[in-house]
Amino acid sequence: MNKFKEIWTFKNHIAEISRLGFLLIDLQKTHDLSDKLMFNINLVLDELMTNIISYGFPEKKEGKIHVEIEYDGVDDTLLITLRDNGVPFDPLSAKMPDLSKSVEDRPIGGLGVYFAKTFARDLKYEFKDDHNILTLKFPH
Repeated sequence: MNKFKEIWTFKNHIAEISRLGFLLIDLQKTHDLSDKLMFNINLVLDELMTNIISYGFPEKKEGKIHVEIEYDGVDDTLLITLRDNGVPFDPLSAKMPDLSKSVEDRPIGGLGVYFAKTFARDLKYEFKDDHNILTLKFPH
């Protein structure tokens, strides 16, 4: 696979999740990425962006979410960076969901971070220049 870098910008509207899905389909076709890898990335980004849109912008404040996907060929991983100007929140500090309970007995939420920690590696979070920045590496 050749080196590439894609940068996408989304508004903090839930309708943008479907646009993300279409962009990921195009990315997969353009760079011949595996179905398994793209399923994992789509699941994680869908969940994380939904959380950012739902909780990161109180009082319907307009915001932006930037998604950068890069493959440099060095360590055979895709580097994905999510950057938003919502309220500061470190998703890596979030409590993991209790998956031993049935779906009906679990509170809603928490799966985005769980999926990120399950499918990605080397997750890093920082709040810098008034932006949440979450970096994930996905093995190719």
